Amino acid sequence: MEIEYENPEGKAIRGRQYFSLSYPEARVFGYETEAAKFSSMQPALLSVLSNFTFLDPAQWKVAASRSRAAAPLDLALEQRTLADGSGSLLMPRNWQLLGAKGAFLAKSPDSNLGLAFSTAEFWGPSSLPYFDSSRIPNVIHAPYMAPVDALIALMQRFGSSNIRVVERARDPSRASAAAAALNRRVDAETAILTFTNENGARCRGSYDVLGLSPLPSGQWAIIFFAVWAPEAQLDRYLPSLVKMSSTFQINERWAADYIARGVENLKRQMAKTSRMMADTAQAARESSLAAFQERARSSDYIDYKRTSTIRGEQEWVSQVEGGALYKSDHWGLSREGERVVEGQSFNYYNYQGQNPRYNESMTPVDASREVYERVYGARR
Repeated sequence: MEIEYENPEGKAIRGRQYFSLSYPEARVFGYETEAAKFSSMQPALLSVLSNFTFLDPAQWKVAASRSRAAAPLDLALEQRTLADGSGSLLMPRNWQLLGAKGAFLAKSPDSNLGLAFSTAEFWGPSSLPYFDSSRIPNVIHAPYMAPVDALIALMQRFGSSNIRVVERARDPSRASAAAAALNRRVDAETAILTFTNENGARCRGSYDVLGLSPLPSGQWAIIFFAVWAPEAQLDRYLPSLVKMSSTFQINERWAADYIARGVENLKRQMAKTSRMMADTAQAARESSLAAFQERARSSDYIDYKRTSTIRGEQEWVSQVEGGALYKSDHWGLSREGERVVEGQSFNYYNYQGQNPRYNESMTPVDASREVYERVYGARR
């Protein structure tokens, strides 16, 4: 029988299976590989298959009894408490226990074996005005992604590599329950992963992950529970890991105090937010006023230039005479409103700003807005 399917990594697989029935026994044997390599690999696969030897039933029963000899390991456990007193669990004496506020990481001295219950925070794009979440330092910047994908990104950040998804499944019912409890959209997934840890050891782990959807600020998070062990030994350690997990307890007195502190902190944050909103509103009003005044000054300057052109007038400012104003028009030149020179050489069309009293080239008032505002800023 020819088979085709996709593996958990999304690769197309092709193969063939053969069935042999000899009541009351049935045997199935076959081969498979990536669909794109099937034709080139088929001769080698057939060669390998042809060299298989079926053992006598007595022989494979002996082999099976040997495999059963690798019994689950029963680790010696003792009560351990988180440093802040927020929780406790049973775990081996020589293991390292890290954590606070009800989250924990418990691991063997070589880090190849352990369990964890914790959260991880991510920051995606913000939808709030005037708030750029991408500028927050020392956080993981990433758009929202499925829970297991986020967990893989977190593992890679802390040194794990060659991560492979063995099994993965969504859990809609638990996602709905969590969403109702948290009043927030939640995704839930479970997965079995294999990976190389930061020490280079190949491990296998079981993961239960909740993904909390982004807030308007862009902040989103995952809540995860994990157990892991060396890849070939997870089944042997699993009973002890399950036992340790089941003994974890939150300190109720600590939880009550933590909630009380949280309420007080919330009140402070609300007061701080109120002040920040008031400051922001004041800054917005001041900014609007400044923009209005800037537009008004620009409008005054533009109106002045337009009106002077229409009237055929040009004003000049004398630096030598301490800012005295001269005006040239169709008939001649005036100083501070008094006609000083008449004639074609000093009219609006021909006069170039030479001071009739001193050896000075005067500056046109409309040469720039800066000059205009120095002359008229105090008056208008």
